[in-house]
Amino acid sequence: MKSKTYHIVSTGQLFSGALTTGFFAAAAVALTYMFLMYLDLPEVQVDPDGKCVKVINYKNGDGYQCQDVDVVLRKYNRVVVGAKNGK
Repeated sequence: MKSKTYHIVSTGQLFSGALTTGFFAAAAVALTYMFLMYLDLPEVQVDPDGKCVKVINYKNGDGYQCQDVDVVLRKYNRVVVGAKNGK
C-alpha cells in the first residue's frame, strides 16, 4: 500500500482559495439571475415599419399591450415579424 501524503497549506493559500471559490460562486449566481430575468421579459412583435403588432407576456400577472410599449414597458425583447413585399 502506498502511504498517504499530506501537503501543508498556509493561511494565505487557504484564504486565496476560499476567495477564488467565492468569486466563481457569486459569478455563477449572478449569471443565473440575469438569465432568468431575461426569460421573464415580454416579447414585443413589431412589423418591418416598427409598429407594435402584439405583446407576448411570459411572466404570470403581466398584462402589457402595444400601447404600453416605451411608456410603461421599458425593457422587452423586440422581434420583427412579417416582411415587406418587393424588398
